[in-house]
Amino acid sequence: MPTFSKLICGALLAALAVLVSEMVKPNLPSAYDVSRFDYTNAAIAFAMGWKLVGRQAGRGIWNSIANGITAVASTVFLVLLYYSIGFMVQESFKSKYDNIFEAIDGMLGQFVDLWEYINYPQIFAVLAVGMVVIGMAGEYTKRRWD
Repeated sequence: MPTFSKLICGALLAALAVLVSEMVKPNLPSAYDVSRFDYTNAAIAFAMGWKLVGRQAGRGIWNSIANGITAVASTVFLVLLYYSIGFMVQESFKSKYDNIFEAIDGMLGQFVDLWEYINYPQIFAVLAVGMVVIGMAGEYTKRRWD
């Protein structure tokens, strides 16, 4: 059932994803197509904010902050996994892999490469502040408007 806290948490996590995406874009090689980068990341983040933080809001400040941490970590993981799988599929269509194990190895290698593009202290600082703000905003909106 839609609630205001789910909407707020989803929107805030999507905004955080767009901010972090803009911070990551200069780190990416020019071969990456970043035309839909912000939209894709925001859609994944909105779903995670809606399902993880908004649904669990109302159980106390510490639980809400923990839910914010979980949502941000899950969003980062899912975004990296999404782009890694996309890379693997593109390379598979070019017949770069002989079997499924090479494709999975290529996907995991791409996952690690993408992790290196976000592995900066400034990005982690923004994510850390965002975790706390999203968790507390979910708790506040649950108590105030739901």
